[in-house]
Amino acid sequence: MRTPVSSIGLPVLLLLLVLPAVPLPAVPQSASIPQSWIHHVSSIPCVDPETGLSFSPLGLAFDVEGDLYVVDADNSKILVAADLAPDLTVFAGCPQGLQACQFVDIEADAGWFYVSERSGGLVVALDSKGAPVFETQVGADIGGIGLGAAGLVYGAMTLSGSIVVADVYGVKTPILCPISGGADGSYPVDCLVEKSGKVLVTDAFSKKVLILSLLGHPEGNLAGFEFKSPFGLAAFLDRLVLVSDSELGCIAVYDSQGKFRGTFGQDHLRTPAFIDVRDDGTVCVADPGKMTIEVFHIESVQGE
Repeated sequence: MRTPVSSIGLPVLLLLLVLPAVPLPAVPQSASIPQSWIHHVSSIPCVDPETGLSFSPLGLAFDVEGDLYVVDADNSKILVAADLAPDLTVFAGCPQGLQACQFVDIEADAGWFYVSERSGGLVVALDSKGAPVFETQVGADIGGIGLGAAGLVYGAMTLSGSIVVADVYGVKTPILCPISGGADGSYPVDCLVEKSGKVLVTDAFSKKVLILSLLGHPEGNLAGFEFKSPFGLAAFLDRLVLVSDSELGCIAVYDSQGKFRGTFGQDHLRTPAFIDVRDDGTVCVADPGKMTIEVFHIESVQGE
């Protein structure tokens, strides 16, 4: 029997909106990555240019030009920080035909954008101007998404405890791959499709980062760090995997061999959610608790 979501706390995708101001659990100092490797650059305040009000960011994605696209979880918008400028502009709103939207995550590829929309249970494809091109019905508990090969989108289905694989080119027959997180179920939040052919999934129920095959078969989990609430996933080229922990307020770093290398961000993050990394090493982390996007930079990769 699946354990009710309420028994593992507030829904993970919304925890940032209601977290009390309590001290965060301490991350062992020995786990911290030196600033000579990864350091904090700046904070981008998340302010809606149309209302002047702060909002809670969730999904993040860099486009081919290096501009950052941000999901506004409060107002169902996608905004853009051109060249990481602090003044955001509106890129897209709720697609026509939907009475209400609940955007969660965004991915970018070759001038197109793919957005998970929770209220309609959709993955929506947008063109370079923010206009919707097509959509694929996947299920109303869609959370974080990751892009695979051949136009496939992998989506974390939070309530059903599965990963959906959908063809974004119009095929509306997603494949559900149940995953085995905890003893009584799982609560997947985000997923990352690696070039090696593995799928990484943050599971809030088991408090682990699961490793799956492309067909959803379990192949273990990332070891070496004790997660409390793993949330977002991102890869830096083929060299590093970054995992945010919204309870510990840090980013855990793994190398290409799956070895834990350390953490960063403890002094700058409160409730880190989704992450994205630009090819030049720029790391952006959505922090809904602070209503900011925290910017870091990878200077080097230890051991290389």
